[in-house]
Amino acid sequence: MLVHDINMRKHILPFAMCLFCAQTLIAVPSLDSLLSKDIQEKLFAEEMLSAAHFNDLLTSLIPHDERIVKAISDLKSEVKPSILIESLCYYKKPAEASYWTVEDRTKLFNGIVAISALEGLRYYSNSRNGTRLFYEKSHLIDSPESKKIISDPVFTPQNLPDALTLYAEQKDLTFGNNIYRFDFTVDKDLILFFQRNVTTMSYGIIPVLGKNKLRTVIGVIDTGDYILIYMVSMADTLSIPGMKNRIGASFSARAQAVLDWFTSKADAIYKKQ
Repeated sequence: MLVHDINMRKHILPFAMCLFCAQTLIAVPSLDSLLSKDIQEKLFAEEMLSAAHFNDLLTSLIPHDERIVKAISDLKSEVKPSILIESLCYYKKPAEASYWTVEDRTKLFNGIVAISALEGLRYYSNSRNGTRLFYEKSHLIDSPESKKIISDPVFTPQNLPDALTLYAEQKDLTFGNNIYRFDFTVDKDLILFFQRNVTTMSYGIIPVLGKNKLRTVIGVIDTGDYILIYMVSMADTLSIPGMKNRIGASFSARAQAVLDWFTSKADAIYKKQ
């Protein structure tokens, strides 16, 4: 009887391991599971896709990831935006790279939460037909009340958090000096972070975005050969003639700057040699 059990285990154990591996592989997202063939073709042809929505506000570039879809749906219900801007791009890993390790994920997360590194970031301004400073000032603070400057956090694979909330004070040339809240969640294949304005944002002397009326969500998804980056900004802004188009153009240009910034963080990991 004992011999029989041992022989059975010899057959069952490899089968169980293969079944486990198969289930693990199925659970890992791929580009085909996240994007339609049409979107993939356009994305690889143009490298970055953008879409501005002012009427129906239906997302057209969002990856088929339940966590991202739910997050965007919940925010749309909460904010009831009058404008929604989407951006989608990808990062091609080196040929030898595969699914990110916890070390890779930690390094990438440390780069993302390094809010002070955004200071001095530039973006292309269509209205000025040239590059323009994005953030004149960018640093973390301990709270919106005291505004005490604190250092960017640095994590190790052993203490990488599942969730994190940070506050930042940032000054840009379009909306001036404001305080933002950042919320991060980390999963094995996804880093998801949210930004909201804690203070009222003004365009010149005109208040255009009330507190918590601007939300930005960025999803960073590992698919093995690629990292897919989806970014959406939504806002409930004043109905001033031309203001939506102006803000929409600004959001699109800034999305490009943020995505370029992310690429530099990924390069630091995958092209460090």
